[in-house]
Amino acid sequence: MKILWLTNIILPFISNHIKIKQNPYGGWLSGYLDGLLKNNEIEMMCVFPSEELFNGTVNNVSYASFIKNSKKNMKKRFSLIVKEYQPDIIHIFGTEFSHSLYMVEVCKQLGLLKNTIISIQGLISKCSLHYYAFLPFSVIHSITLRDFIKLDNIYLASKKFKRRGYNEIKVLKMVENVIGRTDWDKSCALNINPYLKYHFCNENLRNSFYKNKWNYEQCEKYSIFVSQSNYPIKGFHLMIEAFSIIKRKYPQAKLYTTGKNIFNGSIREKLLENSYTKFIKKIIKKHNLKDSIYFIGLLDEQEMCDIYLKANVFVSPSAIENSPNSVGEAMLLGVPTISSDVGGVKNMLVHEKEGYIYPADEPYMIAYYVDLIFSNQHIANNLSLNAINHAKITHSKEINSNNLINIYEKVYKEAGNNI
Repeated sequence: MKILWLTNIILPFISNHIKIKQNPYGGWLSGYLDGLLKNNEIEMMCVFPSEELFNGTVNNVSYASFIKNSKKNMKKRFSLIVKEYQPDIIHIFGTEFSHSLYMVEVCKQLGLLKNTIISIQGLISKCSLHYYAFLPFSVIHSITLRDFIKLDNIYLASKKFKRRGYNEIKVLKMVENVIGRTDWDKSCALNINPYLKYHFCNENLRNSFYKNKWNYEQCEKYSIFVSQSNYPIKGFHLMIEAFSIIKRKYPQAKLYTTGKNIFNGSIREKLLENSYTKFIKKIIKKHNLKDSIYFIGLLDEQEMCDIYLKANVFVSPSAIENSPNSVGEAMLLGVPTISSDVGGVKNMLVHEKEGYIYPADEPYMIAYYVDLIFSNQHIANNLSLNAINHAKITHSKEINSNNLINIYEKVYKEAGNNI
């Protein structure tokens, strides 16, 4: 069976082969691919966006890139790739970018819609409804110099999300088959198109997270890790409010997050900061937390794994998620985990047994649960062990790869083909 993947990013092993900068986010797809390639009856091709056109083969995987430009050019490129490769299944990862729609339109033109599958990652049409993430009205509509130049403050960014969501809705109304993994994505997808065939399959994670295990004795006590902080949906402003409460009892506490240090920029960078960054700086200064919050840059897979292992607690304070890989990675490592009760998180984590979940607009509950973990090693270790046991099933490479192959075979048969 010949499978064609359309992804939003270049997979790391392909970027290494063609000698372009490696994307730190593609490791989980490589893990998925490794499992599929163990089946000798499967051939693979990966199609991905790039700044120039590539075609080739590496590790027995064919690849081809496309350039994000006009709809006409992208559809022409997709049509050429599909006609030459002649895949049995076209698997599109994500609905949030226009190229997913263009590939679906090409599949329709070529009579391949029944052989096409969409994997739901996030659903941008639904995420747009939560973009403000409990921000004050004044912050949502504030404008910095950068926002004025780019016409892109928080309010306008939410509108861009909404416009991108129109393409997503078109995609889900056109296709017949989707893959999801939570009650949330199933509900949202069927709300858009009640005639979809919904296939369940969990996701694999990056390889490093299967090889390491959190240890209470070796972590940095009273430290918290939040994996993203760069835009409102991720809820870092709510985490700061929670951290200000935590610091009252634990003045030695530290908060780590990824991204560039917002306090160390040049004059030009400060002039060009967006309104969300400006608000984050304001509330950090308000609570006198500047010396306790650490922005640690863009991390590769191993560096990300290391910072998880270092943390005493991992927190996901997002306003909306499907099944966040960050929560899965923390659980698989055994890092005591606290997450907002949004999207599909309930399908990943059992409250009070494997971690804690709380209402997304109640940051004081983050502080409460962090205190429980900080103050009780027994609780931390129990949460850790239970989370690992659950995550090993959710993110089992063998189970998930086999499920995916079964989905491919089912869709192929239902399209009227014989295996």
